[in-house]
Amino acid sequence: MALLTTITGFSLFGLASRFGQLAIQKRNLMDSTSFHPSHLTRACSTCFRPYAPYAHNPYLGGHVVAMAAFGYAGYWAHVYETRTGEYLTTKRAEIAERRERKLEAREEAVKVGVIPA
Repeated sequence: MALLTTITGFSLFGLASRFGQLAIQKRNLMDSTSFHPSHLTRACSTCFRPYAPYAHNPYLGGHVVAMAAFGYAGYWAHVYETRTGEYLTTKRAEIAERRERKLEAREEAVKVGVIPA
């Protein structure tokens, strides 16, 4: 469940960043400028410009691209967090084992009389 929430959260942040980008440009938030194959063969029904590869796209491609890119980044953020958590757990176990061996060696040295108590 954590993976799904991380990806969803990052993709919603991507959508918000896309809305922020369009707001800075003072453009309509539901317009999107991305490539649509119908613009190569005929005039666009909205803007009536022939062969306009970057014209009105009813499929909101820019929003989808932003959400997919940020969702992908969210996936890798989750993977990184999981891997570092596992790495830290093993390192903590190694450190605890080393401390335990040092303590045992010190107790043995005190018992033998090499180190005064």
